[in-house]
Amino acid sequence: MSAAFPERWYVSYALLGATAAGLGPILLPLTVGAHATATDVGLVMGALNAGGLVGPLAGDLADRRGGQALLFAGGCLMVAAGAAAFSYVDSSLAYMGLALLQGAGTAMAATVANLLVVERHAREEWDGRLASLQASYGAGQVAGLVGAGVIGAASLVAGLRVAALLAGAGGVSALLLVRSVPGPVGARPVAAHASRVPGASAVAAQGHSHRMMLQGLRRLRDAEDSSFGRFLIAWFVTFGSVAAIFSLYPVLMARVFGVSPAVSSVVFGAAAAVGLGLYAPAGRWSEKAGASRVLRAGLWTRVVAAAALWLLAAVHPHGGAWLALLSFCAIVLAWSLLSVSATIITAQLARIGEGPAMGLFNAATALAAVAGSVVGGVVAGRYGYAGVPAVATLGIVIGLAMTIGFERRERTTELRNAGGSS
Repeated sequence: MSAAFPERWYVSYALLGATAAGLGPILLPLTVGAHATATDVGLVMGALNAGGLVGPLAGDLADRRGGQALLFAGGCLMVAAGAAAFSYVDSSLAYMGLALLQGAGTAMAATVANLLVVERHAREEWDGRLASLQASYGAGQVAGLVGAGVIGAASLVAGLRVAALLAGAGGVSALLLVRSVPGPVGARPVAAHASRVPGASAVAAQGHSHRMMLQGLRRLRDAEDSSFGRFLIAWFVTFGSVAAIFSLYPVLMARVFGVSPAVSSVVFGAAAAVGLGLYAPAGRWSEKAGASRVLRAGLWTRVVAAAALWLLAAVHPHGGAWLALLSFCAIVLAWSLLSVSATIITAQLARIGEGPAMGLFNAATALAAVAGSVVGGVVAGRYGYAGVPAVATLGIVIGLAMTIGFERRERTTELRNAGGSS
């Protein structure tokens, strides 16, 4: 089978994407917002992202014991159970627990899905197969976002139950289509691929790098005083700042700009679909102009877009709703530049090895998503949803300032590598 084409079991991953990256990010905050405070919305979405931290544990279990089909299916069924139960409760604590369950299930299935590629196929096939796998997840995300607009507009309860059915179908199809690799599989290296999902959550950003995350956390002391350590801090601040907007997106758009979830989710889906086509150009631009310049271009895009949301929320001009949607689209599209360039910079700056470095990068991404969601909820609860883009703008500006000088370190690394190979 050509690496350019998906395998049959990719449909299971697409169904997971429809729920975890499409329906969930719209329906969960809307449901919580209808029954609880803005602070509760942030806490619930923070719990969703915190569930992603089980990914490394699921990956190690798959390595030691095998049973990838059961783990993949189990993750999907955890998401299905969490989404279904979400439609029956109205307690903030229950919402948090169910969100944590869904985040953990998504991380388990996503980790195993990527392991099924890198532990079954030759290294030269990884890029094509992983790109195809992530494209399947991205297609599911787009379909889920559109579905959230159509179904969720009619009934949040119905939308959650559809999400549960889709995730459940993903679990059942995984049992039928996924062939487990007997464990233990050995210590094959795992590639450092950026997430191919625009506006990805921490769960998607972790991908398949469970071994890297565990190795990286053990090497944290070696990185904290380096240029790479400063880059991680900058990434944490900028990613977390935007996570505040993503976590509250449908509620923020409805409460501040009067945009219905039916419209905001479809616009999000359209931006996500366009963003999938920007990864290849982002790679070429990083190679030609330098990854640090591409990174800052992405951050500047997000600064301008977040500041526009801040301004629009303050003055409410005529046509402000559509301008706000366009600004959010720019935030989504910038992810393609950021994910590719940040992955390259991680490999260039780290002196602790690319594997552990990617582990630290993924850990920083996951923790930033949790922190950003919680901070966004607290800000919205105290100052109103209009305060969220203001805080996000300030955070991105701080992180952007911390990236100054990375071109110099990038050139130094390139010269050092060139000298070592001559």
